[in-house]
Amino acid sequence: MTINPYLDCVTLENGDLRVVIAPRLGASVVAFDRIGADHDIEIFRRTSESVESALECAMPVMLPWVNRISGGGIVVDGELQPIAPNMPGEAFPIHGNGFQSEWQVLDRSHLSVALELRSNGPGPYIYDARYDLTLDGPTLTARIELANRAAKALPFGIGFHPWLPRTPGTTLEAFASDIWLEDERYIPTRSASVENLHGFDFRKANMLPRRWINNSFVGWDGVAEIIWPESHIRLSIESRHTSCYHVYSPSDQAGFFCFETQTHIPDAARLLQGGDAGAPDWLEPDEVLLHEVRFKVSGFRSSVYMLRSPEPQMSG
Repeated sequence: MTINPYLDCVTLENGDLRVVIAPRLGASVVAFDRIGADHDIEIFRRTSESVESALECAMPVMLPWVNRISGGGIVVDGELQPIAPNMPGEAFPIHGNGFQSEWQVLDRSHLSVALELRSNGPGPYIYDARYDLTLDGPTLTARIELANRAAKALPFGIGFHPWLPRTPGTTLEAFASDIWLEDERYIPTRSASVENLHGFDFRKANMLPRRWINNSFVGWDGVAEIIWPESHIRLSIESRHTSCYHVYSPSDQAGFFCFETQTHIPDAARLLQGGDAGAPDWLEPDEVLLHEVRFKVSGFRSSVYMLRSPEPQMSG
């Protein structure tokens, strides 16, 4: 079944930026544009008029966990808590249920909107979440607060999943120390230093690899910069309290890539202990997790900003 994502939307606009949010479709951002005198410029890839799920929208949310969970669920106090797959064609549960839920609008103006979700499930997860989106000049701020309402401590996570245009000259700069390599199931297997993988090293501005990339990075300093030289646009991303991000793009022919801010790596509850880089936050009952990201849009005047796209060799 297909869905029109633009029904019952909330639009924020301030003369610099326009953002359109679909509360009933997982509180997804369906459009985020820079307003121009002659034409608007897509900052996030604009959602089509017909989608099959919120994951096709310009920026879905990820909660109460990020990416995939293997092993049939999570282990809590030595006991497996089952979590079923939630998307057709996916072997594992992915991205939680926030993107599959209808959010309630608490408050709204032409510059901000506050949304709320109360969820009983999936699996052992019982939680409340508040999602605030605010425009301030050239900046969109997205902020989620999540509270554990279950009777026991559980591993939680939050992430934002923007789909971004990929042009021939697109560059990404996002300092990180290590990358997690994945297996054929898209599950992380081991980490490696980015120093040994030039094409996946974004400590300085670098083009995306020409082939598949679907990897989480840890040791992030919380600052990233994306430049589209063809449209002279720079997107600065800031999430100071987040230490990992994820990059996805099938190839240089895809026309898009994802730069996902996230509070933990995929399958983190199985792979990592508390305190490890990329581990989930084990929230006690009523404890709160916060994830906030600022997307700042500005012009980039240089007409010559082209790097050679790398072709790295890597495996899980």
